[in-house]
Amino acid sequence: MLSVLLTSFLASFATASPLPTSASPRWTSDTYDVLILGGGVAGVIAAQQLHEAGIDNFLIVEARDELGGRMHSYKVENYTVEVGCNWVQGTQTGNGPINPIYSLALKHKLVTTTNNWEDIQFYDEKGHADFGDAFTRAENAYDALITGAGERIDNRKVDLNARAGYSVMGYREGNKYDWASEYFHFDWEWAQSPEQSSWIATSFNNNFTFDASRGGFSDENLLSVDQKGFKHILQDEAATFLKASNLLMSSTVTDVTYDDSGCAVQLESGDVLKAKYCLVTFS
Repeated sequence: MLSVLLTSFLASFATASPLPTSASPRWTSDTYDVLILGGGVAGVIAAQQLHEAGIDNFLIVEARDELGGRMHSYKVENYTVEVGCNWVQGTQTGNGPINPIYSLALKHKLVTTTNNWEDIQFYDEKGHADFGDAFTRAENAYDALITGAGERIDNRKVDLNARAGYSVMGYREGNKYDWASEYFHFDWEWAQSPEQSSWIATSFNNNFTFDASRGGFSDENLLSVDQKGFKHILQDEAATFLKASNLLMSSTVTDVTYDDSGCAVQLESGDVLKAKYCLVTFS
């Protein structure tokens, strides 16, 4: 998908040193071929594709002092605690498609482990509780939601949000345990609520990640327990091709303007960056 998005401006052009550990010097009004806004996975891999196409007059603009985006962690008493993504979700089935994140994990030797999803303990505000029945109902409701989206596509019906999808499929939350169970299966999985989510797109995301029979990777999840942090696989990959001149760290974007001649990026510092193209990767 990313290569498709980049094709339009890659075609329009005629024609590795270690990464810095602190913020790069301030830049003002230089004109680049491409400004890549955001130093997460999308930003770094976009930069890599530009580099491989022979285009190196680009700049990644990142608000934090390190690359990683949602791959973000802290040290707590010498232990790494992930506060962003935790799992490689979907790996590979046989010789089928491989999850690109799994490829990076293998290449850069990410330390992972598996989870026993059959051994789940339940708690409420009073301590240990048993709401396994509610949990199973929410799991079945989620499976029905995914199946129902496929039927909706086959019958050429309009998309709805996932909350409406749950209702159409006959699921209603009855108490706090239902809500907690639904949160586990939906909100925690997709990082947003059913009200915010497309019913059909949720189904696509599920199938193209976990269902190998539908073009997905696998139903395997690998939990990162790497004390260097999940982010190191992206940072190590970036170090194979990025130069210090390709990075502007600790720089927050406040505004982007554009017209047929190019784009301008206003930074919180007051600096303005200009380029032929701007690629926004953060949300």
